[in-house]
Amino acid sequence: TRTIDVIHQNTEILTDLTALLSQQIAGDVSVKSAIGHMTHEWRTPISVIRGYTDLLLLGSFGPLTSGAQTEILKQIKEDAAELVNWLNRAQPMASN
Repeated sequence: TRTIDVIHQNTEILTDLTALLSQQIAGDVSVKSAIGHMTHEWRTPISVIRGYTDLLLLGSFGPLTSGAQTEILKQIKEDAAELVNWLNRAQPMASN
């Protein structure tokens, strides 16, 4: 559950950061650059988390030993998808 807590904390941080950046002047190039950089940098680790979660759920590294493990992995997968959706919504702010 530590991983889930970290993902939730990161989601909250990213949401707060988006709100702060949105308050900046619309034409501020440095803000656009920061958003673009941030969304790009977050995609790689999130893709890795999603990929390994899928592999674990498929049993690629051996069977899961409890239903709790499966539920935790499903929650991680759902939270990672939520982060990707957030990044997809934030990306246009970098190009406007």
